[in-house]
Amino acid sequence: MLWEYCEELKRTNVKTIAQVEGYAGEFKRIYICLGPLKDGFVRCCGRVIGVDGCFLKTEHGRQLLTAFDVDGNNGMYPLAYIVVEVENGDNLEWFLGLLKDDLQMHNSHVGHLFLISKWAWLVQLSHYSSIQSIGLVLDTFTKISVHLIKEWL
Repeated sequence: MLWEYCEELKRTNVKTIAQVEGYAGEFKRIYICLGPLKDGFVRCCGRVIGVDGCFLKTEHGRQLLTAFDVDGNNGMYPLAYIVVEVENGDNLEWFLGLLKDDLQMHNSHVGHLFLISKWAWLVQLSHYSSIQSIGLVLDTFTKISVHLIKEWL
């Protein structure tokens, strides 16, 4: 059913990216970046992207991770989200890699400030030899900061 949902999203929303990993009977993760939100971010939003997550209270659990910006009215502007079985470095690496591609950050000369609210994600990512550091996934970001969120609160 999730595969059909993703296909319908892509059919009805131009430039939408929706990917599901897993197979029938076993869900691993789903990524969704809606085309209109992506276009709005590229045209109008700033250079600060936040990532945060929450637990989903369902029969099967899961976690929702969201990338967001702040819009002109000082409100949350969602960019993309994933639902995963567990919050770990592998899922975050997948999320950030897809986000980088979808927002065309690899071709951008504009730096971005990327805020991740959980230090554990960065520690988990540091163990992945495929990226060696989060900076290789997010090569156009000028800075990665864990501390700024605490200072802003």
